[in-house]
Amino acid sequence: ATLKATQKATLKAILKVTLKAKLKAILKATLKAIQKATLKATQKATLKATQKATLKAILKAIQKATLKAILK
Repeated sequence: ATLKATQKATLKAILKVTLKAKLKAILKATLKAIQKATLKATQKATLKATQKATLKAILKAIQKATLKAILK
């Protein structure tokens, strides 16, 4: 009975450690995935905003030049 109890306790301890390690790994992977997704989204948004601003500036310059040429 003592051997069985010891085995049970040992198994319980091993399972607890394994579960804790697995949970830690899952949390780490989840956090990494969230960070990667956030970074990607931020970069995409920044790029989109930059492109939009650049396009707007180019169009404004073209309109200004066209208007200047028409009025000359």
